[in-house]
Amino acid sequence: PDHVDQEMIDDEISEHFDLFCDVVFAENGNQGDKGLRLAADTIINRMRNGEKFNDTMYAVLTAPNQFSCISDGGAAKWHGHTREHVRKICQEELADTTYTNVYYFRTGHYGCGKQLFKYKDVYYSGI
Repeated sequence: PDHVDQEMIDDEISEHFDLFCDVVFAENGNQGDKGLRLAADTIINRMRNGEKFNDTMYAVLTAPNQFSCISDGGAAKWHGHTREHVRKICQEELADTTYTNVYYFRTGHYGCGKQLFKYKDVYYSGI
């Protein structure tokens, strides 16, 4: 949209990039590179769709009842774990998002949204 201040978005992403990487790894670190990309893309897609979700990375990451690793502290314990590999994947997805239709994921069964596909033991949905 014309009203988006890209510099403000870039600054905000830069400020919360470590938390972004920690959440991506804590949520889907056991799902391989594709699972990491799917988790990253879920967060990115929510941030870019400010009409339905929060429009800042921090607000998306810390929204109530969205990422269990935030509420249970799991993201903090991953800080630094396989950092460079996860950072690279997150940077790649910010530059060119692979899965632009993914907005939700849940282990074991579909949650809310339009059912899209299952990868390993995680179910992905769109809006």
